[in-house]
Amino acid sequence: MKTDIPTLVIVLVIINFLQIISFVLQYYADREGRGNRQWLLWSVFSTAGYITMLFRLQSIGSLGFLLPLLTNTFLFVAFIFLVSGIYKFLDQGINAYFLRSVVAYYFLGTVAAVFFLADANLRAIILYTAVAALIFVASITLWRRGDKNILVSARFLALLCLIQCGVLVFRSVIALTVSPIRNVFERSAIQAILFIIPIGMGYLWAFVIIVMVNQSKIAQYR
Repeated sequence: MKTDIPTLVIVLVIINFLQIISFVLQYYADREGRGNRQWLLWSVFSTAGYITMLFRLQSIGSLGFLLPLLTNTFLFVAFIFLVSGIYKFLDQGINAYFLRSVVAYYFLGTVAAVFFLADANLRAIILYTAVAALIFVASITLWRRGDKNILVSARFLALLCLIQCGVLVFRSVIALTVSPIRNVFERSAIQAILFIIPIGMGYLWAFVIIVMVNQSKIAQYR
């Protein structure tokens, strides 16, 4: 039996909503904590992205083509907040030229794919590769810059980011070669992986981030 993609998306909405609650509590417990606000916004925009994805199951008329644009943009912005939270927590500055380049690549590519080419496959590939670039650079920073108090959790988070990056690059290559993405809800094993892995990743990312933040706070009070 093939995997039901809409059910997986609903699970992602629930998981991200629970993350919002977790990061709200984290934020109000430590408003001055580095990265807490960005990670809360990561969860908010992720939830918004998956909710708009579910709306794509309904027929909304002539404006329906805008929903994929909203979905992808919400998810892309969510990952920008995830990565900026990591850099903020590490007290590092993200390379502005790199960030502007990735944002320009995403927006120009998405506009071309949606309004000029009407190419769902290209639209998805642009999102996957842009997000992969963001989290790859963040993973390298986590691996190199985590201090001794958070070394294990920082490197575990870096490993999770690399795994997610690998999945996105793999799906992009497959989409370009043997299995193009015609519909985000197509019931195939390869497409299901894109939703099954974030179910685990989202939980693990949030868990490791909270552990990492608390390890840093404990070290400050020693």
